[in-house]
Amino acid sequence: TVGFWRHLDDFRVRRMVRPIVVSCYKASLTEDGSTIKEFRFGNDTDVTSSCHALAETADAGNPEEAKWFLTFANGTLDLRTLQLEPFSPDHGTTHHLAVDLQLTDECPAPLLRVITTCYGIDAIDRVRAFLRWCLDLSMPWEIIFYFLGGSRSGKGILLELAESLFPQEFTSALKDPSQLADADKICQFVQGKRLLTFPEVKPNAGRDRDWSMLLQLASHSRVSSRRMRASESTNATHDIRCVLAGVDVPDLGKDSTQGLSQRARYMRTLPRRGEPDPSLKDDLIGDTADHASICGQVIGWALAMDRAEAIAALDDPEYRQQRVELQAFTDPISLF
Repeated sequence: TVGFWRHLDDFRVRRMVRPIVVSCYKASLTEDGSTIKEFRFGNDTDVTSSCHALAETADAGNPEEAKWFLTFANGTLDLRTLQLEPFSPDHGTTHHLAVDLQLTDECPAPLLRVITTCYGIDAIDRVRAFLRWCLDLSMPWEIIFYFLGGSRSGKGILLELAESLFPQEFTSALKDPSQLADADKICQFVQGKRLLTFPEVKPNAGRDRDWSMLLQLASHSRVSSRRMRASESTNATHDIRCVLAGVDVPDLGKDSTQGLSQRARYMRTLPRRGEPDPSLKDDLIGDTADHASICGQVIGWALAMDRAEAIAALDDPEYRQQRVELQAFTDPISLF
């Protein structure tokens, strides 16, 4: 038992259903006692209608209830009580975190070193709220996290940490939000995922870039997806968090700039002193058993944060100050 419901796309379900549908027949006896097989199914329409019937028969679950549960290697966490429960299909979870959860109120030492070095100790609550926001679907939407800083300043470490908390199958990474241009790309990079990252967004790659799809995903709005060359599309709400990093905020068109400003939570790194310290990342993120234990502690530390405090930290005054400063910096009239 893995403890969660796996997502199956339409194409895979059709391939599973087709041989079963084709093999269905009616057996008729002749006068001499022999059997004649009369095939009644097997064409494309039959396969499609069978898949639709299965989808309607299957229990769709309760998304509003499922958002309160997170599945780990050692059980399913009820986010309302912070109690681990045995795996159950009734939880309705559609993903899992492949580590043993270790709830703690103490920030793991490798992460604390990253926070104090790259952002300052005053940022600890904002970092904790960011990690809970990545993990917990019950946390507010209408938010995009954007890490800013110079080259090798450590701005990408928290983004990579967030990626490492999820199994690889639940994350996607792209160069720029404008790549989410159509339903095919949504199917490829968004459908069934939990985290979408843009590790190095270029600040000056054209004002005509359209970030509207990113803004819709951040707002938890319905977005169409379609498998490449497929004739049918779906119009679903995707439970995915969006995180960006770059040297500075890009110069976009008016609509995208305004939409980003309303949703963005900017976190800028401290000025780098001396040479970069590779051990900051290496001690925190990796593939060893010790790193897996640290991952469980990081998740436990984030989820143990009081929910009301975490929501308040997402609206920390520092975010508003960063938005004001960046708006003044990117506004053409101010620049003139």
